[in-house]
Amino acid sequence: MLRKKSHAGWTSSSISPVYLRAQKGVPIGGSSPPTTLLEGHIALTESQNLTSIQSYLLSEESKYPGAKGDFTWVLSAISLSAKSKNYSLNEAYTSTFPSGYQNYLAWAHGNGYSQRNAGTLVADVHRILMKGEVFMYPPTEKAPNGKLRLMYEANPMSMLIEQAGGKSFSGLKRTMEINPRELHERTSVILGSAGEVEKVQEFLQEE
Repeated sequence: MLRKKSHAGWTSSSISPVYLRAQKGVPIGGSSPPTTLLEGHIALTESQNLTSIQSYLLSEESKYPGAKGDFTWVLSAISLSAKSKNYSLNEAYTSTFPSGYQNYLAWAHGNGYSQRNAGTLVADVHRILMKGEVFMYPPTEKAPNGKLRLMYEANPMSMLIEQAGGKSFSGLKRTMEINPRELHERTSVILGSAGEVEKVQEFLQEE
């Protein structure tokens, strides 16, 4: 059995959403609700040739043994813990975040929370699936709508987190309920352990 604590040192990653094909000639948005997302996958590879994959349908992690050319399933039915005193966030732009995020960070600092931030969306979400916590990519003054791509970053990550028992919101709206208006639409994201996401939203509601 692969130990969870060995999941570090990733060198490459990918996100693969699978959408139901829209009716020919119908543009993204309006007639294409986000529920047409069928699957979300993430894959990471490190120097030891270890690849882990989470799938909406399988919710499993796999180890690729290299020369054998096949996958060995080592973890299934991933279940996200409700609470974890860790958060993942790039605090370099804290001064440009909306006040609710700034107030949450001040609260977290005063209540023994620790920061865990790999700086890579897939790696951070993978760690959340393994250990819990909350990941935040807030809007900023320069990017008031957020920076993650809704269709092929935020949505597949949200699907994985929700199936594992967590939550994913863009501000106070569930990410998976946002109707995309364009292919490369951007959004902010708060995702992870249900209780930790709800705590961030408490501060956003006070803005």
